[in-house]
This record gives sequence, structure tokens and C-alpha cells, in this order.
Amino acid sequence: MDNYETNLNVAWSEIEGEGLVRVFPIDSFRTGVAIVAKIASIAEAQRHDPDVLLTNRKVVITLYSHDEQAVTQRDHVFARAVDQLLD
Repeated sequence: MDNYETNLNVAWSEIEGEGLVRVFPIDSFRTGVAIVAKIASIAEAQRHDPDVLLTNRKVVITLYSHDEQAVTQRDHVFARAVDQLLD
């Protein structure tokens, strides 16, 4: 995860071999849990299965359509929904 450290709280980045990634720095674990809950709501509504990592300093969201073996329009739609909710 260290390669994400330089991309804290910037727009989504497409990282080869990983997917569409965004890192949100957090000030507390409680804040991170709240962000993850919001992401889960979006995922449920869109029937998407993002990878979400919660640590004590950040939430990392990775989007990748495994059935297509690529980042797809579906991933970009999910990313926009996250941006609208969290920015």
C-alpha cells in the first residue's frame, strides 16, 4: 500500500494491475468506519463489489471489474457516486 501514500486525497488514479484507486486520509478510525458504511451503501445500490481497505490513517477504495478483467464504465460510475457522497 505504500505506493498509494503519495496519492492521498486526490482524484481517482488508474493503477496498472490494481484498478481504479482512491485514497481518503482519515483523522480517526471512527471516521473511516463511517466512510466504509457509505461506500457499502453505494455498493449495495449498484451491485458492485469494490475492494475497501480501512486502516487507522486512511480508507483505500479499489475498483476493478473482475468479470471483464479491466476497469470498466461500471467502475467509473461507482467512482463518481463515491465522489458525490464523500467530496
